Order: sequence, then C-alpha cells, then structure tokens
Amino acid sequence: MAVLEDFRRLELVGRGRKQVFRSLFGQDKGHRGEWEAFVAALRAGGDSPLPLAEIVTTMLATFALEESRSSGQPILGRRDFRVIVKSHRLKVTVKSRS
Repeated sequence: MAVLEDFRRLELVGRGRKQVFRSLFGQDKGHRGEWEAFVAALRAGGDSPLPLAEIVTTMLATFALEESRSSGQPILGRRDFRVIVKSHRLKVTVKSRS
C-alpha cells in the first residue's frame, strides 16, 4: 500500500514493513516543469509536450470516474466513453498541419 500526502510525504507499507520518505526539496507537483516545457515548445515552434491524444484520454478518464462516482456503477469500454463525452458536450477537433 502507498499513501502520498500532499506530494511531501510518501508512506509505503508491504511485507510487514513500513517505509516513510519525505521530500527534501519541498512540494513538487510538476507544474513548473510543465509550463517550462510548454513555453520552450512555443518558442522553438515544436510540438506540444503533451500529445492531444493523451490530453483527451485524461479528460475521458476523468469523466468516466465522475460518472462512476455519481452512478455507483463501473464505467467500461469505449462505447461508455462516447456516452460520457456526449453528456458533457465535449467536442474535439483535430486540424492537420498539412
């Protein structure tokens, strides 16, 4: 079992042992690194550090978790994701660079 407390303390319990790790550098959720990578990509004219497919998949998983929480039922398969996307009125348009 693992318990992460506010990105400052990690407690691992397994095989009858408990280990506690504390961050030496304070709280780091990765936000600064994300912004730095995003700005660097903009300046260089490169691709987004987070691919669109990954962003959409994360949103779909979030919607599925919320739907499961509110309905009390598991959300399974891609067909269920389509229903969730429609219920949240999400529209994703991908434009080609060519």
